This record gives sequence, structure tokens and C-alpha cells, in this order.
Amino acid sequence: MLVRCYHGFGDTLQFIRFVPQLAAIARSVIVEAQAELLSLLRSIPGAAALYPLGGELPEWDVAIESMELAHALRLRLSELPGRVPYLVRPPAREALCDCRRAAPGICGSGWCGPPGTGAASARCRRRCCCRSPGCRSI
Repeated sequence: MLVRCYHGFGDTLQFIRFVPQLAAIARSVIVEAQAELLSLLRSIPGAAALYPLGGELPEWDVAIESMELAHALRLRLSELPGRVPYLVRPPAREALCDCRRAAPGICGSGWCGPPGTGAASARCRRRCCCRSPGCRSI
């Protein structure tokens, strides 16, 4: 089963929590997600493999968009995953916070917006984990 994360980073981080429940009923689960998030997503149980969006994929039988997982699994409110945190930051800080590999203005785990738009606040700039000049938290 292929889980595709076609939407934004926040949607991927929100809906990836359903992969363990899918893995409990699927033969195998592979995830296709934003390359910048792969090191963080490696901590989600149940994903047999992770691939960057648009990359070469192995054969798969069925694909589903990550945002459809809760509906496809027919989850009730009482059955929503409650383990927190459900993702674990990679041990090497550079694995997640390497601004040279990330899209411009991206670092860490929260989005602050492009410089000069008013969306980037002083609080976000202080929270940027790599402290590189011009970098903003995502």
C-alpha cells in the first residue's frame, strides 16, 4: 500500500499518525512524502519504506492520500491515535535542520513565512534550530 503525502508539510505531519493503524491491516506500507521530512518520518512505526515525492517507487497495489487515511480506516473519535509524541526528532540535529538541502526559508518544525511578508515573527526566528542567516523555522 502506498501512502502519498501530496499536501503541505503540516498535513503530512498531522496525518502520518495513521500509518501504524494502516500497517496493522496492510501487507506492507510505503510512504511517499516531501524529501525535507523524510528523516523525521523515519520514526513512524509501520512504514516499511519512505520515498521522496516524485522519486522512483517500488511496485504497489493500492495508493491512498495521507489525508484520506482516517476515513478509509473508518476511525471513530475514540479510536484516533493518542500516543504523543508520535514522531521523534532524528538524533543528529543536522538531519532535520540542514538549510542547504531544505527549500528556501525552511528549517525545524514550524512555518514562519517568507521574510518581509509580516508572517515571520521574532519568536519564530528565535526558534529556528540551525541559526543559519536567513533561515526561518517551519
